[in-house]
Amino acid sequence: MQVFRRVLEFVVALLAAIVLYSSPTEAKVLSNTAIVDGKGRIRFTYDASVDDQCTSVLLLGVGTVMGIGSYDSQASDIVSGKSVVAVFVDHAWMWPFKTNSKRYATVVDKVAENLSDLIPICKAPPKDGFFIGGHSASGQAAYGALSLIKNLTPTGFIGLSPFKMTKKMSIDIPALFWGFSKTTCAVTVTQAAQKGYEISDDSKRVFYQVDNSKGTPKHCMFTNSGCTVVCPASKKYVDIQKTVGGSVEPFITAANSGSFPKEYFEEVLDNLTVANVTVYVNKDEV
Repeated sequence: MQVFRRVLEFVVALLAAIVLYSSPTEAKVLSNTAIVDGKGRIRFTYDASVDDQCTSVLLLGVGTVMGIGSYDSQASDIVSGKSVVAVFVDHAWMWPFKTNSKRYATVVDKVAENLSDLIPICKAPPKDGFFIGGHSASGQAAYGALSLIKNLTPTGFIGLSPFKMTKKMSIDIPALFWGFSKTTCAVTVTQAAQKGYEISDDSKRVFYQVDNSKGTPKHCMFTNSGCTVVCPASKKYVDIQKTVGGSVEPFITAANSGSFPKEYFEEVLDNLTVANVTVYVNKDEV
C-alpha cells in the first residue's frame, strides 16, 4: 500500500511539473481586411489562440502615404498572446494625406456601428473599450476626431509619433505616446509625441521617448519597412516594435483601472537592448 501511495505521489508530482514547465500556447496571429464607407479601409489583427479575442479594440490610423498593410509586424506584436484586436485604419484610401479628422471619425463610427459584421470575432462591444489614435498624420486626425465621434466613447488615445500636436490642444482621456528625442523625417520632436504627452491629463498619461540622437531609429520604425525612401526603417530595431506592442496591454489595464504606477510601464523596457528608451508618467516632466 505504501509503495502504491509513493507511486501515486510521484505521478501527481510529475504531472504538476509537466503543467508548470510546459510551454505556453503558441500565438496564432491572423489578419483580415474590410472596406468601410466606400473610401475607408481597415485591416484587423488578432491572436486566435487566446480565449477571448476581443476585450479591447485599437483603431489606429495609418501615416502619410502609408496603407493598412504597412503595419502588420507592429500589429502582430500588439496582439500576440493578448485579448486585443489591433485595427489599422486608412480613412483616406488612395490619398497620401491622412490629416482629415472628419473622415477618420466617419470610418471609426462605421466600425463601431457595424463591429460584428466588419470584425466577426467581436460579437459585442469590447468590455475594455475602444482606443483611438494613429501614427504620424493620423495622430492629428484622431485627435481632431475626439469631438466628432458619435458611436463610441474612446477609453484612451494612442499616439505613435503623432504629428502635428500643438499647445492649443488638450487630451483628457488616458493617453499613451511613443516618440523620439530628436526631430526625424521632418517630424518636429516638439510637435509630436512629446507635445502630445505635455497636453494630456497629468494623472493618466505615458510617454516612451526613444533616444535617436545618433540619427536612428526613425519616425517610421512602427511600419514593416519604413515610409518609402524618405524615412526607412531598420530591421535592427524590430525589438522596439515588440516593446511598443508590450506597452499596450499595461496601458489598457491602467486606462480601465485609473491607476498609472510608473514601475508598471518601466517593466516593459526590461529586455530592450537595441536602443535607450526613457518612460515618463503623469507628473514627470520631459
